[in-house]
Amino acid sequence: MTQKSVAFKVAPISDRHTMNCENGAIVLESGTIVLGNRAIVLGNRAIVLGNRAIVLGNGAIVLGNGAVVLGSRSIVLGNGAVVLKNRAIVFGNGVVVPGNNSTVYVKKENKTRNKPIKNRGGKNMPDYIPRNSAMFKDFAKNFCTQIQTNKALWNLPNDPVLNLRQLNDTFVDFYNDTIGPHTPAQKMSRNTAQANLTKEIRQFVNEFLRFNRVLTDADRKNLGLTIPDTIKTKHTEVHEEVDFGIRIKSTNNVIIDFKVLGATGKAKPAGYSGAVIIWTLADEKPEKNDDFTGHTLATRTPYTIDFDDNDSGKKVWVKACWQNARGILGRWSEAQSAVVP
Repeated sequence: MTQKSVAFKVAPISDRHTMNCENGAIVLESGTIVLGNRAIVLGNRAIVLGNRAIVLGNGAIVLGNGAVVLGSRSIVLGNGAVVLKNRAIVFGNGVVVPGNNSTVYVKKENKTRNKPIKNRGGKNMPDYIPRNSAMFKDFAKNFCTQIQTNKALWNLPNDPVLNLRQLNDTFVDFYNDTIGPHTPAQKMSRNTAQANLTKEIRQFVNEFLRFNRVLTDADRKNLGLTIPDTIKTKHTEVHEEVDFGIRIKSTNNVIIDFKVLGATGKAKPAGYSGAVIIWTLADEKPEKNDDFTGHTLATRTPYTIDFDDNDSGKKVWVKACWQNARGILGRWSEAQSAVVP
């Protein structure tokens, strides 16, 4: 609903056209009344109150905060919420509260999953602090309880612990305001309080817990923190094998489609650099890999091998294997051949 602004033209006050009352009110000849409390009653039955609220002649009320109370008893609030005549409330965020005692239909919020973040090593790992507000509330409550209970044992300073508890209490207050139907402003307050508490928790962990020698892995688990992986993963073996096919599409080139042997998809193994492809032109199958003259590391499938015009009609032999991030090769596939178009 578009709200139009209305300008009121007030005639100048003169002794001939006015009447002063004992209570300080001024009555103009046009019927307009200027009250002592700065309220104005216009001749068209509209009332301008001292708090900038306007009561129109049709019974509608325009409040100083931008809210509009219509003559039909419907109310349009300044935050975009609408209170209908049947006492139903429609908020700007899609929350609907019917006027009768029927079911309350609430627009569901998308639950934000804990998306992976990149650590300094470049690998993806889940964040230990939940982003979902309900999950964050449980995490923060447990975190604050643990550091308060074990403050002396873990040699934690009092002021930072107290600061986290106060921030958590503030967040819980704003969170409780958003459990039921709520306004966008209430949701924004909750998100701001959650962001502030999240920032302080990260700083507290980095400063007082990350390198705390007193903490055990069990303590970190109880806090909800990520336990450092002290066991190095072996990358010295490549168990996957390459399954590939050769197809012809145009003159002077052949296309190599490759994937993991036995897999339905075409993705390379996680953490691998790609497939090493070697080839050579020969009538007979080469006996050793050293006999292959061409080679490449293909990071994605398919890979196209280009040839010269004078290579047309010759037989090309191709083999492939996987290579991991450390440059270690897996088992070589069997050689396949095709005729260069």
